[in-house]
Amino acid sequence: MWCASETLSFGLSRLYAAQAVAGNDLSLANRGVLLARADPESYRARATVFAEQKRFSEATVDLTQALTLSPHDGELWIQLGDILAQRGDTTSALTAYAEATRVVPYKARAHWLLGNCLLKAGRLEEAFVELHWASAIVPSLFPQALELAWQSYHGEPEAIERSLKPQTVHERIALAMFFGEHGRPDKAAPMMKAAALLPEDERAILLRELLEADRFEEAYQVWWSGIVKTDTTTHDGKPSIANGGFEDEIVLNDRGFGWQFPQGFATVSASLDVNEAHSGKQSLRLDWHGEPDHSSRVVQQLVLVAPEARYHLNFSARTESLTTNCGPLITVIDPKATERSPLAQSSALPQNSEWRDYTLEFTTRDTTKVIFIGITRQGSDGPCPIFGTTWLDDFSLVKN
Repeated sequence: MWCASETLSFGLSRLYAAQAVAGNDLSLANRGVLLARADPESYRARATVFAEQKRFSEATVDLTQALTLSPHDGELWIQLGDILAQRGDTTSALTAYAEATRVVPYKARAHWLLGNCLLKAGRLEEAFVELHWASAIVPSLFPQALELAWQSYHGEPEAIERSLKPQTVHERIALAMFFGEHGRPDKAAPMMKAAALLPEDERAILLRELLEADRFEEAYQVWWSGIVKTDTTTHDGKPSIANGGFEDEIVLNDRGFGWQFPQGFATVSASLDVNEAHSGKQSLRLDWHGEPDHSSRVVQQLVLVAPEARYHLNFSARTESLTTNCGPLITVIDPKATERSPLAQSSALPQNSEWRDYTLEFTTRDTTKVIFIGITRQGSDGPCPIFGTTWLDDFSLVKN
């Protein structure tokens, strides 16, 4: 009978506690405590009601009693820390939060609250140790920790990096993206090279996300970190035309800053020709045999440029037996511009010619960050088949 009575009292206490918290009802909370004085949950519930009514001293007493009964309950320590912080007792709140991190060391919320409390106390170095702990447990917290570091250290990149000590590839990339968003691309670009350590599929996702967000400089560093370097690779990770002489192998599914060959052109084939080159060992050969869409680029490359800058695009071309009224040509497009007209466009390549050098001059717009250098054809109002061969080589871009 005694056991049954105790069980009934315990059950009623828990019921009263739940109803008290839901309805902010102090009388129900008192009943819960009277029915189960050895149950920490009854004191927790009454402390919650006291806190809701801004009676922080009484709430502190109840939480202290609850912790006497259950000293290893991390949530109780966190709740006590919250109450003490609301009372303005930062020192005691720090003690409570620190105890929470001791009894539940892998609970991100405990470290996060301790870190924020340390920030308020002006103990920055200790604060960011705890905030980093929290973000290591829950990675989605790392951007918030970065924002707090940016505010605390007044935007000083070295201090921010030193405070959070990014350890993982994902943290270094997040820090790089953060600096890019906050006007420090000079700090962002070197850190993005950490993307080389990512698995290929993760790096591809990151590259796509950066391109879709128009974060082109960071995207370039991610792309560069993942390409296979060879003895003939002509650029060094700084923005330029990649593989302009076609000396390196071409990745057909490149989604970054290499030569791209959009799918769906059954009537034009591309290859590297080792028997015909303007310089070096090979060139790009295009064999036309039908009617590809003359409004689309059959080959293209995305290139980083500066806004409001003047450039010279140099390239060499050779043709043989081209039969068409809509010859191939080179265009420079701003893909983000609302205007449809290209920044520059060559004349149509002749039907037959030995290697010839070409130069296109253009000035980027004030909003231009990237351009597409593309190989397309003259426009036509109707069908316009093309047959023959075009060779291209030695693309380079020079800023005046």
